[in-house]
Amino acid sequence: MFGEPTLVPNAGGTAEDDAWALSLSYDGRDHHSFLSVIRVDAFEEVARLHLPFHVPIGLHASFVAR
Repeated sequence: MFGEPTLVPNAGGTAEDDAWALSLSYDGRDHHSFLSVIRVDAFEEVARLHLPFHVPIGLHASFVAR
């Protein structure tokens, strides 16, 4: 299951799709969570950070002041 993605603009980027999408996901087969880093312009996963624990489903929409 994939969570709501967070869009992170590429520093110095000019195109609308020059960004990264971060999505927290849960794999029920192994009972663990991971963070997917997706290149928006190619819609391609470029990295996956495996967490040593699971994050409950429904934790989403984190906002931080810039």
